[in-house]
Amino acid sequence: LLQLTADDIFAPPATNGYDLRTGFGKLNISSALQLIEKPVYDVKHFSTKTHPTTFTTTIHPGSGSVELLRKYVNSNNQAFAKGTYAADVYKITAVVNTNLPSNNISLNHWARPSSSTTFREATPLSPSITPHEFDTIVNIGSNSVTLEGFVYRIKDQFGGFLGWIPHDLNPSNVEMSFSILTGDINASTKEEENSENFKLFPNPANEVVNINIPDYISQELEVEIYDNTSRVLVSKKITPENQHKLKLNISSLKPGVYLIAIKGDNSIEYQKLIVE
Repeated sequence: LLQLTADDIFAPPATNGYDLRTGFGKLNISSALQLIEKPVYDVKHFSTKTHPTTFTTTIHPGSGSVELLRKYVNSNNQAFAKGTYAADVYKITAVVNTNLPSNNISLNHWARPSSSTTFREATPLSPSITPHEFDTIVNIGSNSVTLEGFVYRIKDQFGGFLGWIPHDLNPSNVEMSFSILTGDINASTKEEENSENFKLFPNPANEVVNINIPDYISQELEVEIYDNTSRVLVSKKITPENQHKLKLNISSLKPGVYLIAIKGDNSIEYQKLIVE
């Protein structure tokens, strides 16, 4: 959230968006707090340990070896020294049932490796890993999220079994965690009504909605409209030359409540849109 709401720094030699000198920009705590302010917004946390999950396991093609960049002690207190080992690489896929309320839209999401147990993938072209927790989100749907992580069956030079890093394939040993920023399409806040960044009118609308964006915002933006299943129904990129008075054709949208997002390099703002 801090990364999402950071104020980008454009002063040379920093460039627009992320750069090595200024990162994602200057912290904007006020914007970050507004992004989790109820009743419109909420951050919900999920884990394979606490929510219904379906696991599948596959041995990864091209597996052969893994290089540990530092010593590692696994869940059975077995130590592996820094170095290269023969290994079978297994991908663990977890489909977690999120069961978000029907009035909640998923606005953003992120994996939480610090609360996970699996590792990063080691490939034939990039076999080196720093042995620490890592998982990644590969798909997010209206009622579920799919994550992936990797574990390693370590072997000696003759193919004999040495042990597992970080643990074996037993689902009881696996944990993958993530969080979802949700928006309640039935709620509203004063911040939405008094937004300084953009205005929607008319709202409610039926054929066209106008978006006014202040002149001081001079970067490429993207507009997205979400329905209550988190699907993106409208997506449009806007250049600085034509963004300040934008008209969106919404005639294809059915009557209902939607969320509209304006996304910049390192910023995002949501408002509720009612279609009649």
